[in-house]
Amino acid sequence: MSSWVSGALDKVKYAFDLYFNKSQECHFLRTSPDIFIDGVFPYLLIDDLLALRKTCKGMYFLTHEPIIWKRYLRRLQVPLTQLRPTFRFSESSSNYEIEFLVTRACALDRSWRQNFPKMEQYRVLTTQYKIIDLKMLPGGKFLVASAKDRSNFRFYVLVYALDIVDGSRLIARLPTFFKVYDLQAKYMDYRSRPGIMISYTRRRFKYGAPIDINISDFSHRTPIDQAHPLLYEACCVHMDLENIERVIWPNMHPWLDRNRYLGVARSLPQPFCDVMREESPVEIHSPSLFLFRDVPFFGCAIGNHGIRITQLEDKGTLSATLQFQDYPGFDRAPHRIRAWRFLPSQDGIMVFRSISLTPGKPEVHVVEFYNVPASTGLHTVDAIYGYQCRDAMPLDSEIVIADPVDPWKKMAEDHPDPHPREECPPTLWAFASLDQPKGSAYWCFRPERMHEWDPDSPMLYKCTDIDDHPRLHLNRSGHSERALPGSERTLLYEFKKGLTDAHPIIKMRRFFWPEDRYVKRYPTKDVCYPVREEASEDNVTHFAFRDIRGSDYYAGLVNKEGGLAAITWDETSGRVALASEDADNIYILDLAPVCEPHHRLAYRWWTSLIDPGTFETCHPSTLYH
Repeated sequence: MSSWVSGALDKVKYAFDLYFNKSQECHFLRTSPDIFIDGVFPYLLIDDLLALRKTCKGMYFLTHEPIIWKRYLRRLQVPLTQLRPTFRFSESSSNYEIEFLVTRACALDRSWRQNFPKMEQYRVLTTQYKIIDLKMLPGGKFLVASAKDRSNFRFYVLVYALDIVDGSRLIARLPTFFKVYDLQAKYMDYRSRPGIMISYTRRRFKYGAPIDINISDFSHRTPIDQAHPLLYEACCVHMDLENIERVIWPNMHPWLDRNRYLGVARSLPQPFCDVMREESPVEIHSPSLFLFRDVPFFGCAIGNHGIRITQLEDKGTLSATLQFQDYPGFDRAPHRIRAWRFLPSQDGIMVFRSISLTPGKPEVHVVEFYNVPASTGLHTVDAIYGYQCRDAMPLDSEIVIADPVDPWKKMAEDHPDPHPREECPPTLWAFASLDQPKGSAYWCFRPERMHEWDPDSPMLYKCTDIDDHPRLHLNRSGHSERALPGSERTLLYEFKKGLTDAHPIIKMRRFFWPEDRYVKRYPTKDVCYPVREEASEDNVTHFAFRDIRGSDYYAGLVNKEGGLAAITWDETSGRVALASEDADNIYILDLAPVCEPHHRLAYRWWTSLIDPGTFETCHPSTLYH
C-alpha cells in the first residue's frame, strides 16, 4: 500500500472534484468545497459542524479537512493536551491528530463539568510482564511502565506509544537490572535534543545480596525492617523523540510492511541516553522532574530532613542539598518530609512536613515555601513563609501534590498559542488519605499578587483555606481513598485497604472545584471567538465530588485479576492506565469518546481515496444513503 501522506494532495483534490461539481443532483454539492472550508465553516461552532457532517457522505468527508480543525485549535479556550515537542503542527504528517485533539478536549471538558462523567472507552495492552509502576506523559500520547518477569530475573522500563496509526504498541525497552519504582516522565530537551526525560528509583543490598532474601520481593511502598543495609539509587535517562517519530510516522506500517519497519528501527541509535545516577545510603523518595529557568532539573527527598536538587544539563553546574530549619514553635521536635513540589512562578519549592510531638499521637502538619539556592553545596535554609494545619490528623499515607504543566509554554515554535482561562500560574491541589475516619483531606494553593496594587508584581502561591484548616471528604462506605491530583481535574479512587499492596478497587470519582468558589480570580484578557456551545448556568455543577459512571465495572475486571497494582492519570487527556496484580496487561480507560486512528471510518475512507489501488471503488454514487 502506498503512503497515505505522500502525494495525497492531488488525489484528495481529485476526490473533491468528484464530490462537489456542477453535475451533482444535490444543489448543496454543486458549490465549490473552498467556499465551505474558507467561507462557511470558520463561522460554525464545533457542534454545528458535527451536525452538518451527518447530512451526507460528501459532507462527512469534507468536514474532516485538517485545516478546519487547525483553525479551531488556534481558538480553543479549554484545557488542551500538551503537544509533544516533535509534533509538527504545520506539516501533513500530523493531520490525523488535529481533529482528535480538538474533539477530545471539548468532550472531556464538557463531561468533567457536568454532574455525571463516565468512562467512554476501554483498551488492553499486553505486556508479558508484571507491571510495578505506571506514568503517563502529559497529553496521554506516551505511557511509561516499570515491569519485571514473574521470576524476578529481568526488570525493564517500557515505553508505549498510544493513539498512533496501526495501533498502540511498545516502542522502547530499557533493562534496569533491579526493580524500579517512583517513575517520573516529562517532555524535556537534553543537549538541544527534544525528548522524554524519565527518572526512576531502585534499591539493592549495599554489600551484596544475602542467599535467602530477594529485595525485589519486598514492596517499595512499605518500610521494611532489614538487617542488611540498602543502597538507594536515583537514575535519569533521556529518550530522543526525533528518532521515535520515525517509527510512529503515519506511513510506517509495522504489519503491512514489516521489513521496511524493522529496517528503519534497526538503523536508529539506542533510544535511551544515561543522564544522571546518584546513590544514597538513606531512602530516596518523592522524586520530581522540573524546569528551573528553562534548564532541566531533578529533585528528590533524601530521608526525612533534606531535598537534593541536581541540574541535568551540564551535570554538576548546580547540585544543591537543602536542609530545613525546625518550624517555629517546634524546636528539636522530629520533623519529616512528606511531599514537595517546585514552583516555577516564584523559583521556589513548597514542602509538606509532619512534626511528631508524642509517639503514637496524630502529627502536626506544616506547609512551607523556600527559595532555591543559586550555588552548589549544602544549604540550611529558612522558610520564606508557611502555614500550620490547625487540625492534627493521622495522615499516615502519602501526601500528593499536583504537578501540572505550564499552560503558557509552547513546546515548539509552530504550535498554536495557548489560551488559558486565567492569567496566572495553575492552581495546586494537595491530597492526603485519612485513616480515621476514612476519606481524604485536601488543600488548595492559589497564586496571588505579592502586591495587589501592582498588576506587574510577581505571583506567590498562598493557602486559600480558611484558618489553615484543610477541607475534608469523608467516605460513607468506610473505604480508603487515594487521589491523583491535577490543576483543574483530579481523579480519586476508592479501595479496600488490606495487608497487601494490591488493593481491591471499588470505583473512581472526579474532583472538580467550581470556579466561582475561588476567592480571587485572574480572568484572561485574551478574547477569542467561541468555537463550541457553552454549558448553560443551570447545568453547571456545584458538587466537587462525583462518581464516574462505568468505573465500577472496570474496577471489577481488575479485582478479578488480583487487585490494583499500579495506576496513573493524565488530566489534560482524561486518560487512565491501570495494571492488576496477577495479569500481564495494562488497561487504558478514557473519559472522552476516542478511538485509535486506524479504526476511524474517516481514516479508512481517506486511505481508500489516496491509494490508487482502491481509489476506483470510491465513486460519487456511494455518497448517498
